[in-house]
Amino acid sequence: MATSYSNIGLMHLQKGELEKALDYCMKSVSLKQNSSNSEDSRSRATSYSNIGMVCRAMGNHEKALEYSLTSLYIRLDKLDPDENDPDTAVSYNNIGNLYQDKGDLEKALECYNKSLSIRLNSLGENHPEVSVSYHNIGMLYQDQGNHQEALVYYAKSLSIDISTLGENHHSLSPTYNSMGKVHKLKGDYDKALEYYNKSLAIRLNALGEKHPDVADSYNNIGMVYHAKGDYDKSLEYFAKMLSTKLYTMGENHPGVVVSYKNIGTVYKA
Repeated sequence: MATSYSNIGLMHLQKGELEKALDYCMKSVSLKQNSSNSEDSRSRATSYSNIGMVCRAMGNHEKALEYSLTSLYIRLDKLDPDENDPDTAVSYNNIGNLYQDKGDLEKALECYNKSLSIRLNSLGENHPEVSVSYHNIGMLYQDQGNHQEALVYYAKSLSIDISTLGENHHSLSPTYNSMGKVHKLKGDYDKALEYYNKSLAIRLNALGEKHPDVADSYNNIGMVYHAKGDYDKSLEYFAKMLSTKLYTMGENHPGVVVSYKNIGTVYKA
């Protein structure tokens, strides 16, 4: 039952239905709360990890970090895994995401490197989870303003994903999106649009039109057109972003505020 609740919660997370995702993940962890069985402890750690991911998607980073650290604690203390346990790598990766969100890049890089080391040892060099680690390290270098190093790690991630998952798998979309952002920061707008549009095409195919990740792509493309001075195109994509966010997040979500602000910026220009 706990596994079923957890899996349903993850599906709602992938669909962008965050309240439903949180509800199912909470049901999952409650069923294993008082068990001392090692398999139940592993399941509980996974549920806490999933709750952390949902809280992060909802913008509640403090709660996300709390649940993610709890997951890691269970895996290290209750399960006593060896140094090559892929589940522990997931915890380090998720915690790294959260430290990066908070701007603590030193702690984030420490977590990402721990996750990468475990994944390389347990899964080998050509595995999708190794790709995730490379992508996250690339994002960290991007946040530091080291654009060239960021592109190196994104290229490593992309190479693994294309060889293992194919050219149109949804896992490629975050890397294309990130490469678009780096090129935008470098002022190479045409290259940025190329990568952003690749990301958008994959997201539309995998997730459909009404998903927060699709809204993110619309926003990114709109920002590039705004930087190019093509305000009609910019407004077109910002309007698509707003429509998608209203559908998936409701009227009072901070992401909707960003949409209105971006549209206002176009009219101001």
